[in-house]
Amino acid sequence: MPPGTGDVQLSLCQNVPIQGVLIVTTPQTLATSDTRRGIQMLKTLNVPIYGIVENMTEFICPACGHHSPLFGHQKDGPGSTVSGGDRLAEATGLSVLARIPIDPELIQSADAGKPLMFTAPQSELRQRHPNPVLLSSLRPLAYEPLGRSTNKLLLHAPWLPRRLKSVASL
Repeated sequence: MPPGTGDVQLSLCQNVPIQGVLIVTTPQTLATSDTRRGIQMLKTLNVPIYGIVENMTEFICPACGHHSPLFGHQKDGPGSTVSGGDRLAEATGLSVLARIPIDPELIQSADAGKPLMFTAPQSELRQRHPNPVLLSSLRPLAYEPLGRSTNKLLLHAPWLPRRLKSVASL
């Protein structure tokens, strides 16, 4: 779904059988604030929420491999930071299932339309992901029937990113 709590999201939640939702956010304060409102709407409508995926958590330097948080991290004591996804999870009682960095290998793989596990199976990111909980959350999108029209919509929707279809079919 697109971000927000407007008519589109409300109508989808009320009229399409939804087995569950995976919340994707970036760590910036503004993004997590909007996402929090969306989570409140989903909870009000009794839509199951699998958990949170934090996108663009950090940048991984291709030259040296250094991890640099870019957005939404706040100091949490000496030498320690907390990301926006962690603050959102704490505020909503959800879990962060995965943190996806800005990684040149991941970007190249996505641009090629191929899962990272095939294009760079030994990459550091590949070793950390996919989180088994995340994969088990995505599998129902591809395998569990939600009714013919809904299942067909999910598997053949042109708006569903090819990357999600690839991960969901694992």
